[in-house]
Amino acid sequence: MLQRHGETPDTPVLELPRRAAEFAILSATGRPGLRLVGEVDCATRHILDAALETLCVDAGDVHLDLAELTFIDVGGATSLVLWASRLRQGCRMILHDPPYELRRIIDMLWGQPATIEVDPP
Repeated sequence: MLQRHGETPDTPVLELPRRAAEFAILSATGRPGLRLVGEVDCATRHILDAALETLCVDAGDVHLDLAELTFIDVGGATSLVLWASRLRQGCRMILHDPPYELRRIIDMLWGQPATIEVDPP
């Protein structure tokens, strides 16, 4: 079950099934958004999609802290790009400290989507 922004940084945003214990979604520290920890792959992507669906529905800019993301497959990168494309006009998904591999996947498959910003560039 999702919790509202304002919880402590280590409060899980989603309760994870035992199988997905290597992935966690927490409240971001210092900004509204989410902090992704661990691995996004075919076993955990549905958890990411559920969190992004809730976050992106009425959101302005969406901030994702990815400094602790250790792995993301092409399907996970696709989810990020698709959810970013569904944001309200003029809004962006800001990826803070994404892993190099994620930057490369997005660049190779989508170029520089207008709805995604990487921080730092």
